[in-house]
Amino acid sequence: MIVVQVLEQVQVLEQVLEQVLEQVQEQVQEQVQVLALALALAPAPAPALILSIHFMSLGRDDIVNNISFETFLTKEKSKVFFEAFLQSVKLNVQNKKVKISSFGTFYKGTSPERIGRNPKTLEEFIIQKKDKIFFAPSNKIKSKLN
Repeated sequence: MIVVQVLEQVQVLEQVLEQVLEQVQEQVQEQVQVLALALALAPAPAPALILSIHFMSLGRDDIVNNISFETFLTKEKSKVFFEAFLQSVKLNVQNKKVKISSFGTFYKGTSPERIGRNPKTLEEFIIQKKDKIFFAPSNKIKSKLN
């Protein structure tokens, strides 16, 4: 009898936890949408204000720091935003191109099967084809680089 009551309570708790999880997921999605809108509407920063301009390359932490600096968000929120953006690109690029106006397009492509060589032994082997995510910069980005 006690075991049945405990099992019923566990089931009720599981249902409550599922509802809370759904609510939290909805709230996170809403916050990501608000952050994306805020970033889209924010004025372009002056080039001198970009923190990591002196680095040879930018890593995740550098990008998160730049987002935090430019939007006055905490680093934690900036990291959540950046990770949500990356996750969105990864999920959507499987089925279609992901185009960001004035920035570029992410798309899925396949690298062909090819012959590789071990540089020490010069032994040849076949490298299998695989799916990859490619990026094509927009003309605006290209013109800024040249």
